[in-house]
Amino acid sequence: MILPKEKNVDIVIIDDANAKRPAKYLKLSVMGTLGVLIKAKRQGHICELKPVIREMIDKNIYIFEKVMKICLEYVNEEMQLLALIISTEPKNRCKNMVLKWK
Repeated sequence: MILPKEKNVDIVIIDDANAKRPAKYLKLSVMGTLGVLIKAKRQGHICELKPVIREMIDKNIYIFEKVMKICLEYVNEEMQLLALIISTEPKNRCKNMVLKWK
């Protein structure tokens, strides 16, 4: 967290909520991976967000259904969710979420 502050960077890309708190405390501008992808789509660097999110999920990057839905709606894309499988163990809920799409 100190290096971005010393280098006076414009934005720090962090997905971990626990890491975002100290970054915000240091008054760093924070954006997550999905925020970067939304910005990329709005600026025309990617045509669709859904295939990128699908690829992330296929590579075992976990995204909450609600967050994914909000992001896709924000860029005017629809989510066609076929199945949502959540672990029965509450402590591992995030780690075992698997999304399957059309």
